[in-house]
Amino acid sequence: MLCQEKTFAGKNGTVYMLRSPKMQDAAQMLAYLKMTAEEREYGLSYPEEMGLTVRDEEAFIGGFAENQRGMMISAFEDGVLVGNAL
Repeated sequence: MLCQEKTFAGKNGTVYMLRSPKMQDAAQMLAYLKMTAEEREYGLSYPEEMGLTVRDEEAFIGGFAENQRGMMISAFEDGVLVGNAL
């Protein structure tokens, strides 16, 4: 299932866009996942354990377009990925 694009302003006036990630976001999504893995000592995995490729991430993102029971929503600030939820 895809999330329709929605823009809103945060409390500090920063404009964010919420939408489902697109195939062209795959490299940015992978970098974001590795960055968040580095931030947590007790996360699900360490950055060096992530063996995903951009193609793997594209396939994962593409799977949500056809899925009627699940959705991925990403938050962007000026085109930069700043958050993600499944």
